Amino acid sequence: DFATLRPAFGLNGKEGHSEDDLVDALEQAERLQLLSEVGQANGGVFAFTHALIPATLVEGASGLRLRRLHRKAIETITTLHPDDYESLAYHSVQAADDALALEYYHKAGDRARRLYANENAIRFFGEALALLPDDDPLRTHLLSSRAAVYGLLARRSAQYADIQEMLELARASEDPAGQCDALTSMADYGLATEIETARQPAEQALELARRLDDPLRQGRALGILARLEMNFSSLSSREYFEQAIECLRQAGRKGSVAIHLNWLSLVNVRTGHYDEARKQLEEAIAISRQINDRRLEANNLRRMGTNAIYEGDFQAALPLIQQAADLHRQVGDREGECHAYNGIGACFVQLGELEQAGEYYQLSLKLAEEIGLVLGMSNAVANLVTAYYPRCGEYETALALVDEQLRRPEFIEEENLWIGLLGSKRDLLYQVGQYSEAVEVAWDVLRRRQASGALENMVTALSRLALILTDMEDFDQARLMAEQALAEAQRSEDPRLQNLVHFPFGYLGLRQGSPQALQDGLDIFFLRLFNHYGVQQLLKQTALTFPSFYQLIPAHLPFLQKTNGETYNPFQDIRWLDNPEQQQRLADAFEFYRELGVQSSVETRCFFGIKQPPVSRGIASLSAEVKIEEIEWKFGEDGDGTGPIHSALHPHAVQNLPYA
Repeated sequence: DFATLRPAFGLNGKEGHSEDDLVDALEQAERLQLLSEVGQANGGVFAFTHALIPATLVEGASGLRLRRLHRKAIETITTLHPDDYESLAYHSVQAADDALALEYYHKAGDRARRLYANENAIRFFGEALALLPDDDPLRTHLLSSRAAVYGLLARRSAQYADIQEMLELARASEDPAGQCDALTSMADYGLATEIETARQPAEQALELARRLDDPLRQGRALGILARLEMNFSSLSSREYFEQAIECLRQAGRKGSVAIHLNWLSLVNVRTGHYDEARKQLEEAIAISRQINDRRLEANNLRRMGTNAIYEGDFQAALPLIQQAADLHRQVGDREGECHAYNGIGACFVQLGELEQAGEYYQLSLKLAEEIGLVLGMSNAVANLVTAYYPRCGEYETALALVDEQLRRPEFIEEENLWIGLLGSKRDLLYQVGQYSEAVEVAWDVLRRRQASGALENMVTALSRLALILTDMEDFDQARLMAEQALAEAQRSEDPRLQNLVHFPFGYLGLRQGSPQALQDGLDIFFLRLFNHYGVQQLLKQTALTFPSFYQLIPAHLPFLQKTNGETYNPFQDIRWLDNPEQQQRLADAFEFYRELGVQSSVETRCFFGIKQPPVSRGIASLSAEVKIEEIEWKFGEDGDGTGPIHSALHPHAVQNLPYA
C-alpha cells in the first residue's frame, strides 16, 4: 500500500491495520533499509530509501489492484489533507478517474497562481488541459488562466499561442461569449507588447459584449480601451473608465469597480485633478473593505501613496505605501509587495534617506526575480540606475547593472520594458556627461518608441534627445526635436506632457542666450524645483524679469557686457522692460538679492548644476542700445569669482537640475 503514496507517507490513517502491526512492518522495512523516517508529523513520516523500491513493488501488482490502492489513497488524503490538491490529482490519474483528476489539477493551478508559484501553475493547468477533449468549453477558461501566468512571466510566445487556441475554440463552437473573452485576452496581450494592436480586439470584444447585453464583459473591454488611451489621450481614457465603472456597477462586480476606480484616479492625478482622484480612491478602499478583499485594499492604499508622489508629497506617500506593503505581505500578494517596496524606495530617495532607499530597491528586485515578475525587475533596475546609484556617486555600478539587465532574456523578449531600460542607460550617460554615447542611445530609443506609437513615451524620447543635443550645441537639431515633441504633446489633453516639452525649449534658450525662449521653460523648471503644478504667477513673473536668474549669486562684479566690451547694467538701465509693473519687480528683486548676503538669518549658497560649468559672464547684443536681442553666455569652472568653489556641489542635493 505504501508504494502507491508519493514521495513520503505518514503513519496515521492506514485503515484495516492495527497500529502495532504497522509499527512492526515499518521497523522491519527500516532494518532491511527499504524505508527511513524523515519526519515526526502525524505520528511519523517515512520515505523509501531509493526510488526504484516503490517502482519495483508497483510493477509487481496488477492494474486492478493498483487502481484500488490509489482510490484508497484518495480517501485517506481527502480525510487528512483535503487541500493537498497535487497529491489528490496524482492519485486520481493513477486511479483512472479523469474527472476527479481534472478537478484537482484545476484547483491546484488556481492556488499556485494566487501564490505566484508560477511554474507549478503552468504545469497544473497543462495537466488539466491534457485531460480535456479538444472541444470542451472548459479549455477556454484554463487557457485564459495559463495565458495570464505566461503574461506575468513575459513569456509572450506561449501566451500568444494559448490566446490563439482560445480564439479558434470560440470560433469553432460559434460561442460569442467565448469569442469575447478570447478577444479581451488578445487585447490585454497587445497592451503589454505592441500597444496599438490592442485596439481592434478590444473594440471587437466590446461590440460582442453589447450584442450579448453583458455588462460585465462590456466593462472589461472598456477598461482595456481606457488603459490603452492612457498612452494617447487622458480625456478619452477618463471617459472609457467612467463607462467601464458604470457597466461593472450594473453587473454587481464591486471588486472590479474598485479596480477601475484605482486606474481612473491615476488618470485624474496625472492631469492635476487631485481632489477627484482622492475621492475615487477613498471609494475604492471602502469597497475593498466592504467585500473583505485585503489584497484589493492594499492595491488601493498603494495607489493613494503613488498619487501622493505625483503631487510631490513624499512624507504623506511613505506611510501609505508602507501600510500597503504590510497588507500585501500578510495576504501573500508577492507581486503587490514587490511594487510597494519599489514605491517605498522612491519616497526614501526624495527624502534623502539613500541607504534605506537602496535597501528597498534591492528588496523589490530580489522579490521580482524570485517570482519571475519582469515588470517588477524593470522598475527596480530603472530606479537603481537613475535615482539611487547616481546620488551615491556610483555611476560605474549603475552602468554595469543596466548593461547586465539589457542582456537578460526576460527583457529581450519584453520589448517595451527593454526599451525602458535602454532609456535609463541614455539618462545615466547624459548625467555623467558622456554626450556622444548618450545621443547614440537616445536616437535608438526614439526609433523604437516611434514604432510602438505610445504618445507619452514618444514625447519623453523626443524631449530627452533635445536636451542632449542642446548640451552638444547642435541647437538646430535640438530645436527640431523639441518642436516635434511639442506637436506630439498637443495631441494629448494631458498637461504633464504639454508641460514636459517646455523644458527643452527653455534650456535651449538658456544655452543660446535667448531670454524669450527661456520663458517657455520656466513652468516646467518650477514644476521640477517644487514638485508642484500650481506655481504662483507672481513668483514666475518675478523670475522672468530678473536677468541674474541664470546665476543667483549677489554679484559684486559686472556680469553683463555689451558686444563692444563695455559693462552693461540691466538694473540701472531698465528700458529693456516695457511694463512698469515688471520694472518695479526688477527693482524689488535686485534689492532683495543685494541684501540677502548681509541680512539673511540663515546661510545662503548657490548650487551650480552638474551638467555644465557655471556662468562667468554674458555678452548682450542690444538693439538701439535699449532692447536685449540676444545674450551669449560664457562659462568657466570658477563662475564669476564671487562664490566659493566648495559651494558648487552640495553633498545632500537630491535633484540633478541642469542649472540653478
